[in-house]
Amino acid sequence: VSWNQTWMEIYQYSPEMIKPGMEYEALNRFDVKQKVIDEDWRPGEVYLKERTAYRRSLKRSYEFKLSNGKLISVRERRTSDGGIVGIQTDITDLKRVEESLRKSHDELELRIHERTRQLREEVEERKRTMAALKVSEQRLRDMADAATDWQWETDENFRYTRFSDTILSVLNIDPKKLLGKTRLAVVVDGVEN
Repeated sequence: VSWNQTWMEIYQYSPEMIKPGMEYEALNRFDVKQKVIDEDWRPGEVYLKERTAYRRSLKRSYEFKLSNGKLISVRERRTSDGGIVGIQTDITDLKRVEESLRKSHDELELRIHERTRQLREEVEERKRTMAALKVSEQRLRDMADAATDWQWETDENFRYTRFSDTILSVLNIDPKKLLGKTRLAVVVDGVEN
């Protein structure tokens, strides 16, 4: 095994701890013995088995956590002469950003879910209100139609838009002939029967 100064700093090794030519498996066992690997992340024996399996396959990358809190990504590849070269990267900040993004995503999903629920409730309340309004309007029309007086409705330009059914029986006037006319037009022009 050979290394550079950055690698020594990441693992917090001193020159007395690590010697050139150390075997890979011995270095991994040393990491477990010295508690360089976070035991809460992986028990030592599990870590050794995973690192050995990774070294045999050299597929993708292998990530682990050091006891100092750093998260490391290892990528190792075979060289043309049969050796292995590896790059170890401190991905602590990257993982923090990923975790922050995941939490933000989860919070956003929760807020979207809550807002969707609120909107559904509002839609249902509006449906109930509209149904109650229709019933109320129908009751008002029924009361107006039952009254002996005749009644009418006009638009914003004061043109007749609706008459109660009693107009025909009280005034003997076809209400269809009055629709769309103003009161003034009816008085001036009269109504033809």
